Amino acid sequence: MVASGMGAGLMRLDQAEQGARNGELAIWNGWRSHTWLCWIAPVDGKRAVSVDAVRGAVMEAWA
Repeated sequence: MVASGMGAGLMRLDQAEQGARNGELAIWNGWRSHTWLCWIAPVDGKRAVSVDAVRGAVMEAWA
């Protein structure tokens, strides 16, 4: 939805500012706050390969 212009997204500020400079997106400055990124997983500790892949991508992007 974000790519189609119909949604909102959460991304690092430096990446958002670069996207705005590149003309790829617009930043709405009407609200700003500190945000924590929390990872939630099942209690039993079993994770699907797809969950590990998404977690790895998020950790790499937010490092």
